[in-house]
Amino acid sequence: MSFAATRIAYQGDAVLVTIPGNGQQIAAVTFGGLPASSFLYKGAYRALAGVAYTKIPGVYNLRVKFNDAPDFVRPVTVLKKSFPVVNLPVPEKLNQTPRQLVTSLQTVNAAIQKVTAVRTSGIYFSYGFGLPLADNSKIGSPFGEIRKTGEEIIHHYGIDFSAPAGTASNPGRSVRSP
Repeated sequence: MSFAATRIAYQGDAVLVTIPGNGQQIAAVTFGGLPASSFLYKGAYRALAGVAYTKIPGVYNLRVKFNDAPDFVRPVTVLKKSFPVVNLPVPEKLNQTPRQLVTSLQTVNAAIQKVTAVRTSGIYFSYGFGLPLADNSKIGSPFGEIRKTGEEIIHHYGIDFSAPAGTASNPGRSVRSP
């Protein structure tokens, strides 16, 4: 995943833009017509929008509507990204068929989407964003990786970093290791 501060993003990226202005009240932020987030960080407002891995390549507007000023519009060109395909069998200890595993993951993903769809003006972090490990160079599974399990296909919506069990993260520790 990358953060596109420029006018180009790939499928699966996040678009992060500093919103120009002098304290105008933000009414809404959208990307391609869908709700996006804005927040104050280090004295400036930022807009953050995810680019779905399924987003059709093309030009989309990141639009900030102000209560008391003209809209700020930043066109962003979304480019196609090729995602790696990995053949991944269901671990025996799960005692599931590929279809059962996919159904279980879909249920979990639906619950996550329900939670992340809630928009709030509350700020839930008090420090800068950062990667979870001191050594983030070992990516076990990249965002968007396509996992084939039998005839089933699962898209990976996160980034897995590889680290030995017990490795400290920000904050916490690794409890499973490949």
